[in-house]
Amino acid sequence: MKKLLSICLFLFISGFVFGQFHKTSNNYLKKNITKKNLVSDSKTKDKPWSLQEAEANQTPDVFRSFIGKSNDALSLYGSERRNISYDRETRIILHTYPADPDTYAEALSSGSIVSAYIDAQELPQNYSEWNTHISANPNPDLHHLAFPSAVLYNPQQSSNTDDIYTIFSGSDYVDGAWENNYFGSSKIDNTENHITYIPMESENDFAQSSMTLVNDEVYIFGQDFENIDEYGINQTLKHYKGTTEDPANGFDWEINGLTPNWLINETDGYAYALYSTNAAWKKDGSIGYMWMVGVTNESSSYGVYQPQVYYTTDGGNNWTYIELDLEDNNVLADYLPPWEDENGNAGSVRPSFLTQDRNYPGAVDIQGKLHLFSNVYGSTTGDVENPDEGHWVHEDRLGGTIFDFVIKPDGLDKVYFVDHLLTKCIADTAFGEIGNTHRLQTTKSYEENGIYVVWSDQDNSEDGYLNLSDIYSWGYAWCSNTWETIYPTRNQTSESLYERLYFYPSIGEYIIDSYSNYLIPITTSLTPAEWGMDNSSDPISHNFVVDVNIHICYNAIPETKLAKAILRVSQNQPNPVKTKTSITINAPIIAPVKIEIRNVLGQNISTINPGVLYQEMNVELDLSKENSGVYFYTVTVGEQQTTKRMVVQ
Repeated sequence: MKKLLSICLFLFISGFVFGQFHKTSNNYLKKNITKKNLVSDSKTKDKPWSLQEAEANQTPDVFRSFIGKSNDALSLYGSERRNISYDRETRIILHTYPADPDTYAEALSSGSIVSAYIDAQELPQNYSEWNTHISANPNPDLHHLAFPSAVLYNPQQSSNTDDIYTIFSGSDYVDGAWENNYFGSSKIDNTENHITYIPMESENDFAQSSMTLVNDEVYIFGQDFENIDEYGINQTLKHYKGTTEDPANGFDWEINGLTPNWLINETDGYAYALYSTNAAWKKDGSIGYMWMVGVTNESSSYGVYQPQVYYTTDGGNNWTYIELDLEDNNVLADYLPPWEDENGNAGSVRPSFLTQDRNYPGAVDIQGKLHLFSNVYGSTTGDVENPDEGHWVHEDRLGGTIFDFVIKPDGLDKVYFVDHLLTKCIADTAFGEIGNTHRLQTTKSYEENGIYVVWSDQDNSEDGYLNLSDIYSWGYAWCSNTWETIYPTRNQTSESLYERLYFYPSIGEYIIDSYSNYLIPITTSLTPAEWGMDNSSDPISHNFVVDVNIHICYNAIPETKLAKAILRVSQNQPNPVKTKTSITINAPIIAPVKIEIRNVLGQNISTINPGVLYQEMNVELDLSKENSGVYFYTVTVGEQQTTKRMVVQ
């Protein structure tokens, strides 16, 4: 069935017109798709029976839990928004999205905001319905709310679901124009509702990225700029801070802004800068970072677009610039070509962040370092102000190469290679005018010693473009003062029922942890049938993807959860043993394994360290050199041990 699904989708998309990858710099500087024009009148296509059948006969092969519906595809815009949140005390998962009035009778319009939540423990067990309520339901003649981000706020660290709040924010469309940013709160039981409207300083003043909870303060980030024809100037990074003495009375909001000293195009007057702000914080608020991609007068000698990063240690009241030197980094040089002048002469390696994806997520680890992820190209131009002297991107570059740039207040710490993207993104012709990018996003463990980057990609694309989507992940863990662990790229949805049909994923800030495993909180929007219909004006479905398991070093799991784990060790087979025998070790934790073999006198004749257990491990024991007799093998995983008896002939 899964192969038939993929074939049907390929038939539907074969007639799409795909956006081309620009070779010159100015096209990259154009503003994002105008948000009020996102909904298209794409021609409706017949829904294939195979897709109907797949959805009607969904199996636990990949558990996809239906959440709810939005009125149109406007909610798909922007992977920098966070609309998923997880509260560890109550184990509640929250997803926030614009309403579909036909689905939610109480919604006054598609400008109402829905909050849907479920207990994380229910997801693997059954197809439980999500609890939903309308968090904001304004008069449609006065307000139309869009692009919601949200976090769960548990002021008392209570285990009672009724004690937590939904805090949400986005942009407000009034009388044909974007007029306000809205900031709201409500209890999960849909009481104590409050909403504040703050007028935008310009039509480009959007609060929409990196929403997070830092201690008892809510942060969200945004940007503002002035229009210069199709481009912009005075791009400003904005930090919105919500505080409260009593959440029952709502939050007060203040705004801080920072405008870098951007390099200006002397001919047309626009700034060499993009338009989105990203941010990341250490959970205790001791340090935070925010960044925007562009070229400042301070970095102009470098000549290539890169993140302009700032950090704060006082909750965002003051921000300090971090100077980043990425030129000829030895890790980058292993994967990226150098720039070339107009005569083809090679220079240094200068990674260019000027990609059509424009996804630059990040997360702060337990040491207070920022892990900023991006797919980059090897720049093949020597001077940002003279782009015609070289070529920005070779045609065969596909989507670029993903790296983890580890940054601390005094500069670049190190760079990790993540992976090569397999496809180019579709800028603005997939699913109407929404586009289809690789949607790089990050998530991390509550202990902040494990960070994962997640993205969309497609293997074996016939035309080199991202037409269909699987979900990929790569992880980093800091397991001790000397033990750094990399978890290589994994296609999380390969060989599943909906293989290559996971469209527009959104990722939560924190990983869902339990005593048995870690799960990435992922929602996808658009069912295969909705994608096949190709009408961005139609209602779309949101689903939670269950059982996207990942690994993080064992000491990330709290001791109270380790105590719940049950170690199981099989009897060796064959037994009696002539030369070699095998055992299976199983425990719902991730931890190093040690095996000790002793004789009947208790003497240790062998110690084996087969590696780290990821729930189950098979180990072969070589006893070919041992004398006949009775032996004992003791398996230690974490703080637990099991001993069994075996016979050697």
